[in-house]
Amino acid sequence: MKKVFKKILDILIIIGFLIISQYALIPMSLWLKEQGYLRLDQVLTLLIIQLLVLTIFVIFAQQQKLLRFEWKSWFTIPSLAYSLIGYLLIMGINLIGSLILYLEGRATTANQSAINEMIHPTTLVSMFVFVVIMAPLTEEIIFRGLIPRLFSKKLALLGYALGTLLFALAHSPSNIGSFVIYFGMGSILGIIAYKSQKLEYSVLAHALNNGIAFSIMLFMLQ
Repeated sequence: MKKVFKKILDILIIIGFLIISQYALIPMSLWLKEQGYLRLDQVLTLLIIQLLVLTIFVIFAQQQKLLRFEWKSWFTIPSLAYSLIGYLLIMGINLIGSLILYLEGRATTANQSAINEMIHPTTLVSMFVFVVIMAPLTEEIIFRGLIPRLFSKKLALLGYALGTLLFALAHSPSNIGSFVIYFGMGSILGIIAYKSQKLEYSVLAHALNNGIAFSIMLFMLQ
């Protein structure tokens, strides 16, 4: 019975973290809808919220021994190799997904469109923090860290598969192309985390992918 209650508690924690990870976007979207831009005090408020969310995730990840925040755990030859190979594979998946989107008559995914709508000169710092730092860290902790832990070691692959599926669904796929993009990306990140048994590697690969995508997005929107 205790194991059942623990599993229920673990699931509630995952749901809670999913909500918390998106919290900063709620006031941002409301302010943009009302004003079309953010005031300086609103920018600072968002950054404080993002810092608090990151702090919660970092402390929890350390307590649960999901991540080690030491230089040697992040920046090594294996970590950089996994990140680069992971990015190249994700890029290949994105090309396939983009081709399917084109055949479906879509320019981009619904999730990407929502992000594009939030890009404004007054939101650049907050969006950078969210896309390049928060999303990789929080999503990897949830989908490649907490969800696989719901399963025993013998069923670890099932846990990573479920994490991949939920990762794709969390990005609101509205067609085949967008599902291929996010399910493919989640699969590659899941393989990295499973094979290396280091969540740091999938976080880095995720951050590299998002960082390059964010840079390209800024260039395209100019």
